[in-house]
Amino acid sequence: MTHSQRTYECSTCSVLCFDTHQGEARLSLRALQPDPFQEFADAAREGQEFHGTVTKLVPFGVFVRVVEDIEGLVPLNELIPMPVETPEQDVQVGDRVKVTIISLDRDARRLLLSRKKAGSDPLSP
Repeated sequence: MTHSQRTYECSTCSVLCFDTHQGEARLSLRALQPDPFQEFADAAREGQEFHGTVTKLVPFGVFVRVVEDIEGLVPLNELIPMPVETPEQDVQVGDRVKVTIISLDRDARRLLLSRKKAGSDPLSP
């Protein structure tokens, strides 16, 4: 129960499971909300460009937030035309970058991005 729901307050929710042995039900209010990734996938398309913020550096690339609650991966080989060994050679957390969607997988909930395909990037450091 969240702080916004009071005991005996009537709400619509989704039943996740019911434990007959314990007599408990697990409910979810969030399960009834639209999925932000699926809403993004409905509106986005491959080749579409976004200005985003680098949120995390990992050995295999960087994660970029393209819209609120939606992040995608820019693999190392898609950062810049020249090969780099670590993402720190090109960007830092907090940098604003221009990226292009190269793959969007609804089922796996994966967004693959490219800085190379985004063309000239006046936002990059």
